[in-house]
Amino acid sequence: MLALVSCDVVEAVGLVTHPSELSYAEYVIRLKSNPLARQVKLSDLRDNAALNRVLYREDRVAKDLLRIQRYLLSYQYLSDRIDE
Repeated sequence: MLALVSCDVVEAVGLVTHPSELSYAEYVIRLKSNPLARQVKLSDLRDNAALNRVLYREDRVAKDLLRIQRYLLSYQYLSDRIDE
C-alpha cells in the first residue's frame, strides 16, 4: 500500500534532519522559517533538556553543560526570545 505524505511534511522532515555539512547554529537558523519543522524542533529540545533525562556524570559535566546551553539558546531563538 502506498502512503501519501504531504509536501509540507516532507519538507519539514528534511529541515529537521541535521546535515553534517551545516553547523548546529546554521541548522537551527535554517529550520526556523518552517512552522512545522520549528514546532518539531521545539518539542525535541524540550524533551532533550527535561531534567528527568539529564544524568549527572562527573567526568562529563563541562560537555553536558555546553550541550544544555546549546539547547537553551536554540529554544530561545526558535521561540523568538533572542535573535541570531
